[in-house]
Amino acid sequence: MKQVSLLVGLLISLGMSIVLDILAGGFVLGLLYLDDVFLAHAASVIALASLYFLWGLHEIPIGWLGAMKIFGRRLFQSGAGLNEGWQWIPRPFMSIQNVDARDKKMILDDSEGAYSSDGALIGLKGFLRYQIFDPYRYIAIDEVEGSLQGLGLQAIRIQAKKITAIQLRQADKAVFSTDVETELDRQLDARGNPRAINWGIDPGMIVIEDIWAVNPDLDKAWTAKSREEAEGVAETIQTARRMEQVQKYIDKGVSPDIAVVAAQTDVEKPGAKVTAVSLGKGIESALTGAIELLRSK
Repeated sequence: MKQVSLLVGLLISLGMSIVLDILAGGFVLGLLYLDDVFLAHAASVIALASLYFLWGLHEIPIGWLGAMKIFGRRLFQSGAGLNEGWQWIPRPFMSIQNVDARDKKMILDDSEGAYSSDGALIGLKGFLRYQIFDPYRYIAIDEVEGSLQGLGLQAIRIQAKKITAIQLRQADKAVFSTDVETELDRQLDARGNPRAINWGIDPGMIVIEDIWAVNPDLDKAWTAKSREEAEGVAETIQTARRMEQVQKYIDKGVSPDIAVVAAQTDVEKPGAKVTAVSLGKGIESALTGAIELLRSK
């Protein structure tokens, strides 16, 4: 397409320069002071064609698209536009508006807070990636990015409203991000603009990077609660391991009181030597012997 554009531009430039040379031949010849009429016409045509061809060249940067206009109006209502590189247009009748079609990042910052289902204010921050695919539709809409950003923040608030503050604070950010993407698609569909097609853009993934309580005291309390819950889970796992180890010793014929001490030693300090002085004479050697015997099996 680009090569065709340049070739057409060259042919049009030559044709127009020939016409102009014929119409103003006498004037051009007079300026050139050339006795050879053919040489004078050839020089005139080449000069005019070169100037007009260079005037009609337009560069579209890498990653951008070009929307063609004729007499200041869009040439098409919708379309992919011109690709990056040099293009040629017949000026002054036509022009090209460059549109940045690179994949871009839009910040979604709701630091003031979105309300959770239990009425707490939660701050959220992330980003949305989007790309322009239809430059003709895009240039016809005012504040496309602002509209998309507004709907993105609205999708975040709607999702935040569905769960409690502590659930939101502890939510899996990848899962929550996907939920926000789905809600944004639903908002666009509800407005008759699926995937923002009427705006000429394609919203991509949404990533929620941070979730926090706007009230710092509340955030500290949740952090402490999360730590306590994690410690509780660890203790439950540790207890279960002890019980399994006790049962293993009992199944192999060790008395329950010795099995409990042996299992606790194995779980909390694997490889440690068992001492049971406080249990009475003879128990230490019996316990140590039982453990060594079982570990060797």
